[in-house]
Amino acid sequence: MEFLMLLCVLSTFYLLFILWKLFDENRDHGCYILDYQCYKPSDDRMLDTAFCGEVIKRNKNLGIQEYKFILKIVTNSGIGEQTYATRNVFKGEEENPTYEDSITEMEEFFNDSIEKLLLRSSISALGD
Repeated sequence: MEFLMLLCVLSTFYLLFILWKLFDENRDHGCYILDYQCYKPSDDRMLDTAFCGEVIKRNKNLGIQEYKFILKIVTNSGIGEQTYATRNVFKGEEENPTYEDSITEMEEFFNDSIEKLLLRSSISALGD
């Protein structure tokens, strides 16, 4: 009798699991990208070629193969003078970024990008 009861309980749970899976598969599929905004940092964070070289030279962990690889990437990618860096790179602290540096960088990105996206979309951030 106990075996029959256990079989019924397991069958019921299996049926409930299958029903939950069917229900869950049909949820939350309505995500559409209606617009986007690329983030462009301010011009004071633009790197020139000489400063890029200084940043690379500051890194003591790079060997000759890594230097060759970086040079190849920079020249083939067309990055040139249109490369931006975080503020901690300009301060020479790229090897030890702080939590505050990360939060500041995210806030700059979110504030700038979302503001421009909402303005372009004519949507008020206050929900008026």
